[in-house]
Amino acid sequence: MGKSSVSKGASAVADADYLRDEDEEIKFETVNHDCSLAVQNARLAKDWTQAQLAKAVNEKPSAILDLEAGTAQYNADLINRIEKVLGVKIPRGRKGGARRRGKNPAAGGF
Repeated sequence: MGKSSVSKGASAVADADYLRDEDEEIKFETVNHDCSLAVQNARLAKDWTQAQLAKAVNEKPSAILDLEAGTAQYNADLINRIEKVLGVKIPRGRKGGARRRGKNPAAGGF
């Protein structure tokens, strides 16, 4: 009779809920315009479709579509695979979302 009605998995989820602020908005970095254009131009130079590139890098075609549209979350692994398959260097630009570096002292933060 010592069994609890709450499973261990449910309590782990409940414990994690307090860590996340309800008003907190999580933003991810997306690829910038230069990166998007470089992927598209390299793909077109080989006369490949988005589906062909997606198959070559083992991704869904929607991942290539989003990357070329500039709406994809920054994914260094995907960009590395595209570079290898297409034989080009892709600019690693990111825009928006969280930054990995500290605050800029010139902007007033330390």
